Amino acid sequence: MDHNTPSTPDIGRRGYLGGLSSLAAAAAYSLTVPPAAAAQVTDGHDDPVQTVTSPDGAITVTLDVEDGTPTYSVERDGTTLVGDSELGFEFQNQPSLDGGLTVTGSESETVDETWTPVWDQYDEIRDNHVERRVGLEEETDPGRALTVVIRVFDDGIAFRYVFPEDSGFGEFVVTSERTQFAVDGDPTSWWIEHDFDSYEYEYKETPLSDLGGSSPTGGAHTPITMRTDDGNYMSLHEAELVDYASMGVVPEDGGTTLTTDLAPLPDGTKVTASAPHRTPWRTLQITDRAGGLIESSLIVNCNEPRDPEDFPQGVDWITPQKYVGIWWLMITERATWQYYGPDSGNHGAQTARMKQYMEFASEHGIDSVLVEGWNEGWDSYPGSGDTMDFDQTYGDFDIEEVTEFGASLDPPVEMTAHNETAGNTTNYESQLTDGDSAFAYYDDLGIHSIKTGYVADNGVSVDDVTHNHHCQPLVNHHHLVYREAAANRQMLNVHEPVKPTGERRRFPNVMTKEGVRGQEYDSFGGIDPSHHVTFPFTRMVAGPVEYTPGIFDMDSGSGGIETTRAKQLAMYPTYLSGLQMAADVVASYLDDSDDSVALGQVTQAEFGERSDVGTGARWANAQAAGYVSSTRHRPATGPASRSPRRTSPRAASTISTSGTRGRRRARGR
Repeated sequence: MDHNTPSTPDIGRRGYLGGLSSLAAAAAYSLTVPPAAAAQVTDGHDDPVQTVTSPDGAITVTLDVEDGTPTYSVERDGTTLVGDSELGFEFQNQPSLDGGLTVTGSESETVDETWTPVWDQYDEIRDNHVERRVGLEEETDPGRALTVVIRVFDDGIAFRYVFPEDSGFGEFVVTSERTQFAVDGDPTSWWIEHDFDSYEYEYKETPLSDLGGSSPTGGAHTPITMRTDDGNYMSLHEAELVDYASMGVVPEDGGTTLTTDLAPLPDGTKVTASAPHRTPWRTLQITDRAGGLIESSLIVNCNEPRDPEDFPQGVDWITPQKYVGIWWLMITERATWQYYGPDSGNHGAQTARMKQYMEFASEHGIDSVLVEGWNEGWDSYPGSGDTMDFDQTYGDFDIEEVTEFGASLDPPVEMTAHNETAGNTTNYESQLTDGDSAFAYYDDLGIHSIKTGYVADNGVSVDDVTHNHHCQPLVNHHHLVYREAAANRQMLNVHEPVKPTGERRRFPNVMTKEGVRGQEYDSFGGIDPSHHVTFPFTRMVAGPVEYTPGIFDMDSGSGGIETTRAKQLAMYPTYLSGLQMAADVVASYLDDSDDSVALGQVTQAEFGERSDVGTGARWANAQAAGYVSSTRHRPATGPASRSPRRTSPRAASTISTSGTRGRRRARGR
């Protein structure tokens, strides 16, 4: 591969207006594959058996096409980890590609370079691997060509398929990717079911052979972590997922041979593409201890470097941060996302409360305050999400007053905006166009971080057609958001995401993703403590994780949270995230004030276990004990809605008022 020619996916606006992710748009969408990668491989060794070995000589991948059916196997120090595993595809209106193939040539190179990330768990990252590109071609009609690209690192392997420009595939539809992983033996495995609408499950520990019978869906999401009898640890995942469907796996015949199962489109097909095209990398990290999986940079190394054109304002604004917010008030149902009006309810996102939280953040060296439920449109949540408006505020929240106040503090504090789409990608994209971008408006206000959300239990809406969360159009939707955010200096905290696959190298503004059974479930009750020490070796192998640690009030939630403050603090260095939340209400961090105070000082007795002291407190309303009065800057609109989490055990509020969606205001830029 020509490493001087960046292979940058074209995530432009082709087919995106009014809804990037429609089925028609997905069918017309294609990656930009550079000429060197898109060309057929016809030179070099054409041996039917090709062997690629890691730089340190420990890991070997063998590609065998001797009988016309391509298979691969993986060994480490002479021990088979993955036995002969078939490669291939099934297509709509084209023959399957799984036999009758011959090797047309091969190209090899060794890469050993160090690159500096904008941010990551390491200041510098070494990329040291051996790559082999092997050309395959059908010996009989229709004579299509395919390239298998193999990379072998000291801590694992990666391989992908490339459909060359003149391959004979033309426009094609994948109905099944038939990539196998014939795992040797029966290792202990940790996995979650492959529900293509959610990753929010506790990991199960079973022999790999029990996966099919134990999973409600018959298969599992990646990453899957495995421990072999001889002490090897492996993580099966994928890297650089762009313009393709997310991969799950299902076992064949109840054994330990796993086959890819791609998130489907509404018609049951999996991927719509046009040559030249390529799949994500299929990855297998291999180490001799569990911690080695977390320390590995294999996934991020399999992604393309950052393209400066995507960051016209540079990258100096991208920096890991701490933040607080009102989220825990709503999760524990002491306040609401929805604005009910000036005389009812306890709306969380009020101007006075946000200024109060900003003062707290400034005093304690916290960079930002997350504001949720500040925007109009919650009348369509849960539901269509079609009235969500990402630059129109409710009547008790003045976004300009809040951001100006934060900027006036010493040190200054920014606002983090909440963008809950309710799964309506079409509506969201319509507000991110270059001519009227909500992200550009945030940049003007000094907002440089966004928490996005896609809460929609039964699938997301794309041009009024329901899709699952992890299919090809949703993968492309998220990449559009990454790019628009990069152009407008926005760091992203993505909830209900497509799983991380190393995209933070290409888009370092993707700071963290949820995609885990997070702290909110601790408030709902029923989480086994083993979950907290399992997912660093499972979900976190995929990339940074938004868990929202820092709950100090053990009595909050539905019956309290089984934790300790020491455990909550230990989560911060354990769970990698570019944005870390101190998730409790700020008053919970102040309830251990001194028992004695000087004349003129005020203690926080109302939040502590003390008596016979004054109860006046600066942070009283930070506990959401009551409504914080605020002058409305314009008439309020919109009916009530329940909190934006699908698993809260409490019913949605039945209070509602009629209202209309306001016109988008001119910004005068």
